[in-house]
Amino acid sequence: MVVKNLKLLTLLIFLCSCSSLQQRNASNEVVKLYSNGEYQELVNKIKEKKLYQREQDRFLKQAELGTLFFRLGEYEQALASFRLASQISEELYTIRVSKKLKSFLMNDSDDIYYPNPYELSMIRFYEIMASIMLEQKSNQTKHRRMLEPASRSWQAYLDNLKERKLGEADFKGVVLADVMSYIVHLYLGSSADKSIAKSFRNIARKNLKQKMGLYESFNSKYEAYREDFSKLHLKSEKELFKKYISKTEVYKGVESFLKKNYGQVIVLLNGNITPKKPKKYSFPIDFIGYAASHNLSGGDFASFSARVLALSSGTKPTIAFELPTIDSSSKRVNSPFKILKEGQEIFKGKAITVSHNSEVMKKLLDEEATKARIRLGTKLVAKHLAILASAYGTYRVLKKKQGEFLAYVAATAAYAVSNKALEALELADIRSWNGLHDFIEVVPLQLKKGSYIFEYGGKKLSFNVTGKKKQIIPLIL
Repeated sequence: MVVKNLKLLTLLIFLCSCSSLQQRNASNEVVKLYSNGEYQELVNKIKEKKLYQREQDRFLKQAELGTLFFRLGEYEQALASFRLASQISEELYTIRVSKKLKSFLMNDSDDIYYPNPYELSMIRFYEIMASIMLEQKSNQTKHRRMLEPASRSWQAYLDNLKERKLGEADFKGVVLADVMSYIVHLYLGSSADKSIAKSFRNIARKNLKQKMGLYESFNSKYEAYREDFSKLHLKSEKELFKKYISKTEVYKGVESFLKKNYGQVIVLLNGNITPKKPKKYSFPIDFIGYAASHNLSGGDFASFSARVLALSSGTKPTIAFELPTIDSSSKRVNSPFKILKEGQEIFKGKAITVSHNSEVMKKLLDEEATKARIRLGTKLVAKHLAILASAYGTYRVLKKKQGEFLAYVAATAAYAVSNKALEALELADIRSWNGLHDFIEVVPLQLKKGSYIFEYGGKKLSFNVTGKKKQIIPLIL
């Protein structure tokens, strides 16, 4: 009976581990296609159900289709996909709160993909960008009228997030929403919108100090800022800037932008967000405690387990497992650009980074990992101990029939097979919305009506200035 149970357990773990490996391979394929700029190929694979065919990945499917259509210039389809992704996220939140059950043998990559707060925030950003692109492409005012409710929805989402967390947001990085709302309302141009824009400008200035100090790109003293973050609301502004904030070029750029008057603003969507990668963690195993709670001989079980794991005397037994993280690049600096007209340089400067998405996402993932380590470690230790207990049961049964040596060899082999499958099962869930751009940058301009070339990082993109008082010009690098 014990041997039969071990075989069943091994089979279940093996099947789950195969699924985990398949999801990791699929994630790597998506990253590769984005890196190569094969957007249409990726759309085709999704439509043919070669990727994101599972019900668990339906948010990712729509979010990826949204950014893929956006990059391909199919803005109506992009907007439809973003809206569907937003709708799915609301449904998933309800499921997560009321119905979610985790299986003992379920890897995170087999679970529903629940978008994190920053991904949900970025859905609103892309809805605004797609609406602006549609207005410029079709010259229809209906798309312009969509900007104000889209901006309001973004801020409402952030406010709701703060309420759910009793005043503490899940992520820090809201200055992007503030800056974009400021830009949108200036663009809309009514007296009411100008007043709203002024409010968002003040909010952005406040959040620049209160939130963005957590990031190296914005603050050279970010480590001290993070360490004492929970106490900073008690500090005076003078003390804050003396001890905790040292403005970087990026910080000063956003600060300067919020003081400028401009006719046009280029919004740059630059690069691909850094893909998730696994990071190893370890967790202690309590053989004696497990044995006591399962009516096993503590000394015998602990001794058997130590032998199977080839532990030397005095070694503290642990298991290793993975959680996702991001290798965010080092501190961001603002990059130079040129504006050309009829082949001649007429203006140059530096694009202003408003958000380094990989940096924000890394901070969020690391915070989540801190919370998840104990939960996941406890769950995985239980799986290891269950396998060891089954192997121990096999050992005791066979020992009576075949002797110590053969029983030990058989039990060790059985454990090794199960443990190999369990290692694969313990792979980190690296699914992600890989279509996010890495940098969101702005360039304020004051140009006359006409056609221009924007030169940045060796790339040249054409754009037109319409001659209207205010204009937003999204460009994808």
